[in-house]
Amino acid sequence: MPKCLQDCLWAKEEDLYLPLDRVDITKQPLSGSQHYHENCIMHRDIKPDNVMMGVVEGDGKSARWLCKFTDHGAVKVTRQLVAGQAGSPFYCAPEILDRKPYGERVDVWSLGVLSVVLFTGHDPIRDNPYVDIYPQSSSEVRGWMNLVSKFIKLCYDPKWRPLLNNMLMEKPLKRWPARRCQMFMADPSQPRDRIVSILPALSSKE
Repeated sequence: MPKCLQDCLWAKEEDLYLPLDRVDITKQPLSGSQHYHENCIMHRDIKPDNVMMGVVEGDGKSARWLCKFTDHGAVKVTRQLVAGQAGSPFYCAPEILDRKPYGERVDVWSLGVLSVVLFTGHDPIRDNPYVDIYPQSSSEVRGWMNLVSKFIKLCYDPKWRPLLNNMLMEKPLKRWPARRCQMFMADPSQPRDRIVSILPALSSKE
């Protein structure tokens, strides 16, 4: 029976039909986002509750989890920047909180928060002592991201840290697009010309 990713993340391994392949489960929503963005679609509310998971088997291959987005109520189909509040607390990109026009990279931010959970085993929401205080602006996001950067250092495989850092850049033009994230996941050893630490970007000025 399909489950949402939120349920799978915190379930005991013996309660799951299959163990979670966290790299594959990160790749799939990124691939879905890349497809959306290439077709001028913004989801605008990506979070673990909105990623449905089911087990698929076939062609003699071993079973695996298949991830699909759900809850498309906030979707925008446009080639233009848009405005207006959308998304969920903590998964909402800083430019949305600042009520600035924004584009498809708001989805990458949301996937970045989700990926922190997958790659570190720590939830920056559940493990945040200020969880009841939702960030209301980019300046408040900076404070929260100082906590998140500590979780990123706990990533079980250091080669994925640049991916997490670059998905969570405060400035959308510095944030990697979904296609760039996909390229990195395919080959983490590729040249890192644009890979930088998260903290300087969070404190940088326009």
